[in-house]
Amino acid sequence: MYILYHIPKRKEWGCTKHLKKRVKTLGYELSDIVETILISDLNTAADMERELNIKYGYGWSERHDYRIITKLAKPFTKEQQSKGGKIQSSKILTCPHCSKSGKGMIMGRWHFDNCKSKLS
Repeated sequence: MYILYHIPKRKEWGCTKHLKKRVKTLGYELSDIVETILISDLNTAADMERELNIKYGYGWSERHDYRIITKLAKPFTKEQQSKGGKIQSSKILTCPHCSKSGKGMIMGRWHFDNCKSKLS
């Protein structure tokens, strides 16, 4: 069962299978949640999370998609464990704001969101 939850203080609709643990991780209390919706299907839950975030004006990015997040959170493979748990990506990403290129999640997640060219 998937749980969609709304935390207005965070300006977010989120999706999880473990609500108490997720809310604690975010640094909020269960009392900060104003609405929950139970969904049995992963694709329906992920699509509904996106639609609700857009409807409430919170914005949306594909990297927030619950299907992608849970895929990234899967346990490390034996190869990744031998490299100290680091995910090695051979895919080179290019920032759409400053054209800087690099590999891995730092470039794809951190840099894209914090690019100085984007913030200017």
